[in-house]
Amino acid sequence: MNQDGQTILMVTHSIQAASRAGRVLFIKDGNVFNQIYRGMLTDDEMYRKISDTPLLPSASARRRPRKDIFPKAPQCPALQPGAAAAPAS
Repeated sequence: MNQDGQTILMVTHSIQAASRAGRVLFIKDGNVFNQIYRGMLTDDEMYRKISDTPLLPSASARRRPRKDIFPKAPQCPALQPGAAAAPAS
């Protein structure tokens, strides 16, 4: 929340746009793996700090994908490799 009592959430891939924020979160696969607080940094200092941040989480912060979130759908036999094509109607 900022000094006016409002919070703005902006999602961007622009380092320049992000360098104007008071706080920058780095998200990968729905998980926050890093964050930067502006503090007293100028826009240029914030830009450099964001630019110097690794774009991938460290090995300890990475999680294995959960396979139970999207269970495998049943397969249609007609779509399997080597299946005979259906006759045209």
